[in-house]
Amino acid sequence: MNIILLGPPGAGKGTQARILVEGRNMVQLSTGDMLREARTSGTEMGKMVAEVMDKGHLVTDEIVIGLIREQLTSGKAGGGYIFDGFPRTLAQADALGSLLAELGEPLDAVIEMQVDDAALVSRITARSTCGSCGAVYNDITHPIPDLTGYITEGQIFIDNALHNRQIYPPINVLPSLSRLMKSAIGVEKNGHQLTRDDHPSIFTQMYSFYATSKDTQAMKAVVGEDALTTDDKNFLIFLEKFENEFLQQSLRENCGVEVAFEVVSIVLGCE
Repeated sequence: MNIILLGPPGAGKGTQARILVEGRNMVQLSTGDMLREARTSGTEMGKMVAEVMDKGHLVTDEIVIGLIREQLTSGKAGGGYIFDGFPRTLAQADALGSLLAELGEPLDAVIEMQVDDAALVSRITARSTCGSCGAVYNDITHPIPDLTGYITEGQIFIDNALHNRQIYPPINVLPSLSRLMKSAIGVEKNGHQLTRDDHPSIFTQMYSFYATSKDTQAMKAVVGEDALTTDDKNFLIFLEKFENEFLQQSLRENCGVEVAFEVVSIVLGCE
């Protein structure tokens, strides 16, 4: 039996699919899981997936259909396949229909899971997914272990890369640098200054510029370079200089962070 499970994030597609996998020996084909697996597989298809996702671009329908083809021709499904959240568009539905017809695989049912909006919001806000291993947690039914909170201190942000991998909610964590700043930057220890006097201000400015530049880089992947402002483009120049000239300098080079700063500082009138 081959079935399609449709519904919004939080409807319970993954939960019902796992029940069918365990009870009926079916294979769950989740686009998010397939993309994560393909990305680290080392295959030609996997390399294509990794390249697209690393750039923050949306994975094309052709790639997803190619991954589904690999699964359908692997001979792993004794009880059939569950298409979890795919297809999502008419074009994807047509492509999947053509693939199933080509391989002689029937489609037995399409199940749409409908859930009250308030319940969806409650489920999604309580849910989190590990960006590394894909483990799913729920603050109510399956909370993150308490000790994890002590090692993940930092700022959370909406991650476009996680969205492209269909990990919801696409929330990631920036590393916390507050402890480093308090314990190592500009602090006297045994009568000695650990860093120079202007280190805290330079660090704060550098971190702000870098964060803005990375956001701009992600925005460029979505809207294209033509939609960027002049300031946006200069932040991208800063990013290129900071990563390729400052961070990658050798031990014998003396390239100060000012090389990157001067680009944005001039534009923003911070000379």
